[in-house]
Amino acid sequence: MTHEEVAKYINQLISEYQFPLPVLQDIHKRLSDSQCPHYAMQQLRYLDNL
Repeated sequence: MTHEEVAKYINQLISEYQFPLPVLQDIHKRLSDSQCPHYAMQQLRYLDNL
């Protein structure tokens, strides 16, 4: 899965669920610091498990 595909799925989760703002800010910061698709997948799993 590419970084763009992961970002698309993360955006889909964000549009479907109400996540706390600090969580969203943390995910955004982490994703902006790295373009690694594996790291993005970790962030996706984190959101998916909340």
